[in-house]
This record gives sequence, structure tokens and C-alpha cells, in this order.
Amino acid sequence: IGLAAGKFGIWEWDVATDEIWVSAQTRELYGLAGTDQIDFARFLGAVHPLDRDAVQAAALQSLENDSEFTREYRVLLPRGQVRWLLTQGRIESSPNGKSLRMRGVSFDISGRVLASERFREVFNAAPSSMVVVDVDGKISLVNARVETDFGYTRAELIGQPIEMLIPERFRARH
Repeated sequence: IGLAAGKFGIWEWDVATDEIWVSAQTRELYGLAGTDQIDFARFLGAVHPLDRDAVQAAALQSLENDSEFTREYRVLLPRGQVRWLLTQGRIESSPNGKSLRMRGVSFDISGRVLASERFREVFNAAPSSMVVVDVDGKISLVNARVETDFGYTRAELIGQPIEMLIPERFRARH
């Protein structure tokens, strides 16, 4: 019951046999039938086509470098719905350094991704200039209105100090 409540599932990939064991919740997250045998190709088949190459490259790089696998990607469910997942895995290697298995967890982050997309839509559609600044006073996000009001492109502003948008005569007060 804990896995279902948390919208995450666990899995283990035996690299030598190319067999992947998954929990029932993982099957649900990926839209996999309850009895389907799962190997790396079947796993990749569930990944959204636009994300598939990047996920495959990241997994293979983790195996080659004996490093953690962390990736956000979409899966395409049987009825055409899309779900966003965050997957993290860790390699277990033999004493001679050969990758034996990868164990990990996949989290449903669809709600977070959707909320982020909605925020960006509202932020960009705002009729006033909006600027988000990080803790160091560097610009991290601007909306379209900022480009019109200040005459800079987003690319020119991101990473710059907020003071570049304040007229020089007012900077001392800022």
C-alpha cells in the first residue's frame, strides 16, 4: 500500500540476463501489462519517443561509468496518455568492476511538471514585467513583457545581476 500511495515503484535490472524485475506499482507507472516479460528494449518501448534516445544514452553511460542514473522523462501509456517520471538508479558491480545490476526507483512527477508548465504560461502571459532573481541577485527568469519594456532578450538577461535593469541614477537606493 505504501508504494501506491507514494506514486512510485521500485525495479531491478539484471544486466547480464537483461531481465528487469518491477513492482506492481512500477508496472502501473509505465503502463505495462501484469505478466509481460521486461527487458531493456521493452522498458525503452514505454519511454516517450522524443525522450527515448536520451534515456538510453544516460542508462548506458551509467553502466559504462559505474555511476548513478538520474533522469526525468515521459512515458507513453497504452491509451496515449503521457506521464512524467523521475527515475533514479544505482549500479552494483562485481569486484572486477563489471556492472551486474542496476536497482532503482521511479516517481510519478506529472503533477509537478504540469504545475510548472501552468506557472510558466501564467508568468509569460502577465501584462506587467516580471523578473525572478536567485539568492545571489542574478536574474533566473523573465517574462516576455520584460523584453519589450527593457529592450533586452531573455538570453541577454539570464544570469545577469538585477542591477542591470535599474537605471544608474536609482542603483544607490537599490
